[in-house]
Amino acid sequence: MAGTAVFAYDGSDDAKHAVAVAHDVLAVDRAIIAHVRVIPPPPIIGADPAGNQSTPPDQTTQQQADRIASDGVDVATRAGVEAEAVVKTADSTTGVWKTILDVADERGAAAIVAGHRGLSRFRSAVLGSVSNGLVNHAHLAVLVVPRTRR
Repeated sequence: MAGTAVFAYDGSDDAKHAVAVAHDVLAVDRAIIAHVRVIPPPPIIGADPAGNQSTPPDQTTQQQADRIASDGVDVATRAGVEAEAVVKTADSTTGVWKTILDVADERGAAAIVAGHRGLSRFRSAVLGSVSNGLVNHAHLAVLVVPRTRR
């Protein structure tokens, strides 16, 4: 499958492993490294009627997100894949997986790749699971790469 894949990338060892495995398994030639930073929902007081935040996300958070995405591009490049970074923001209502699906649609991706952290059922239910959301809601191929053995 030569083509473009969107990589859900959070900077973790699991995400780095997923990039390497996907290159070998899917033979992608272009990677969109999508890092989604999560912001808390806007406060009720101080929000406009549409619920938008009255202040922009702080510069430190943006710099960290840019650094993580850039790291993902470096990992993909070392694996032999042409890559570019995309940083998006999601709130707790939209969810990370929905934002990654949106990036895949915008870029015409053939597949989505995500690492799996191996959270317990309880932690996954409480924290949510990006890979679970992708698998259950995507209309294109999703490769979930299990965590590396340690």
